[in-house]
Amino acid sequence: MINNQELVDYFLEFRNVPEKWEEAAKFFNFYLTQSTNFLNSKAIGIYTSQQIPCGKQLYLGPIAYDVFRLTIDFGALPNAAAKIFAHNITPYTPGFRLLNLYLAANDTVTGKSFCLQYFSLAAADITLEIDPVNVTVTTASNYTAYNVSYIIVEFLIGVP
Repeated sequence: MINNQELVDYFLEFRNVPEKWEEAAKFFNFYLTQSTNFLNSKAIGIYTSQQIPCGKQLYLGPIAYDVFRLTIDFGALPNAAAKIFAHNITPYTPGFRLLNLYLAANDTVTGKSFCLQYFSLAAADITLEIDPVNVTVTTASNYTAYNVSYIIVEFLIGVP
């Protein structure tokens, strides 16, 4: 349920609108532009198996690049093995730049969960990595109790 404060955070309020049309047109143009920019800059809370813009942008110099998000239903984690999943990110190279890669795993029997947001050769019990074709989770012990997991990839495409 959206309360009034949340609506104020999303929409600018129109107060003190000029009475003359010429001034009112400038007023509305300014505030509608501000509202549009504000709404377009909001991160989108959609996690889908489709490669979609997620409402974020990364500025590299004067150029703004849209950030894309892809959510992979990875299923159960492996038992002391590597599990590989084709991510189908297009185009991956050239111009692919990884911004965020993380795993959320859930044991639906015990209710335990964890997130992994790093590549760890030091600890090496579980690693998460991406290459031009696949996402790979490698475990050194049995993680099969975590029977529901998702991998979220946020990235840029088309960067020179």
